[in-house]
Amino acid sequence: MSRATLTDLGLALFVAVVVAEGPLTPAALVPSVIAGAIAGGFTFVWRRSHPRSARKTSAGWHVPWTVLIALAIYGLLAGPALAWMYGEWTGSVWHNSHGMLIPILMLLLGRNILRRMPPAEDSPTAWGFGFLVPGLGLLILDAGAATHYVAAIGFVLSLPGLSLLLLGPLRTRALLLPLVLGIFMIPLPNTLASQIYLRTLTAEAVGPILNAIGIPTLVNNTLLELSNASFLVANSCSGFSTLYATIAMAVLLASLCESKPRRFLAYASILPLALAANIVRVVVLVLLYLYVDPTVLDTSFHAGSGVATFFVVLGILIVLTDRPSLSRALL
Repeated sequence: MSRATLTDLGLALFVAVVVAEGPLTPAALVPSVIAGAIAGGFTFVWRRSHPRSARKTSAGWHVPWTVLIALAIYGLLAGPALAWMYGEWTGSVWHNSHGMLIPILMLLLGRNILRRMPPAEDSPTAWGFGFLVPGLGLLILDAGAATHYVAAIGFVLSLPGLSLLLLGPLRTRALLLPLVLGIFMIPLPNTLASQIYLRTLTAEAVGPILNAIGIPTLVNNTLLELSNASFLVANSCSGFSTLYATIAMAVLLASLCESKPRRFLAYASILPLALAANIVRVVVLVLLYLYVDPTVLDTSFHAGSGVATFFVVLGILIVLTDRPSLSRALL
């Protein structure tokens, strides 16, 4: 079996596990396994049907056993933070579910960047300790404080330090984008939605829309009061998760885009796109509740609508930026 086939099988297996464990997959064993198998099979077939041309690879390097031991110790320190972040990514479709995508994007970007770099000598630099030591300090500090957020910040901060120590400054500079994306692995509490008034903005926009289409609605802060029902725009329905994911994807797409006007447009569209998509979602849910099925808010469609808003926004961002650049960077 060729190395390329093994690589494609490994990627397919990775995708299968991610999908099976993801928040969008049913908790039952059989449906999750089926969903993972379908996603993994599709990934393998797609990779085999898109042969990749030979690429220049950067020179390899020998990793001393002392470094491997140090990495193992680092893994023990960072393990609790990684476990907590993984739990936050997969715990609910409403909170930080985009986090599952970030490590995948970082790995794909980093792998392709390093493969395209010409062979060059690049010695490790002690400047890496400037990132690694504070990062390890936060990881150790949070072992007692147990805030989780401090440890997550420490983990992300330590990544450029590891890159400088293991790969050198030239490769680390080339890996700037995937390293920056690491910031978006940090889960954020959905209560921030109230602090930035996303719930209020959504409710104040939905109310006039419902009134305009003939559904009398009174807006009371974040509560939509209709003649025969009331709808609360809660933190989970505020669109905060979509906004956070949109920021991450906009950073990625704008960084890969060669056009400065398109890059500016991507950044300028973050809040309007996320907010507009969530407003439309809430309006649709209210209409479905009133005219189709009053139990719609208790079904998987409710949660699925939140995921749909993100993919709609992502599709618009890709159109606004540069899809070929994204394909070249990830494939």
